[in-house]
Amino acid sequence: MSAIEQWFQYSYMTGLSELHEIDFALTELRIYLNRTPEDDMAIRQLKQLTEKREQIASKLASDCKSLQQAAVNEADVPPDSRI
Repeated sequence: MSAIEQWFQYSYMTGLSELHEIDFALTELRIYLNRTPEDDMAIRQLKQLTEKREQIASKLASDCKSLQQAAVNEADVPPDSRI
């Protein structure tokens, strides 16, 4: 496994873990807000976590695209010229 692949795997798994944690918190906040819709602090937290989730998901998508492009570029190089 190349250094890029190792970095990507670590970064990807960390990002997925963060998404999982945020998704759990968002689910719990939504359940809470269904019972207590007037809680302004919970509404702010919901908005903040939603924005954070979008940022992480966007970064993961971008990283995946970058890795795919690197794999395509590497596939275009003849095997005997790879180091």
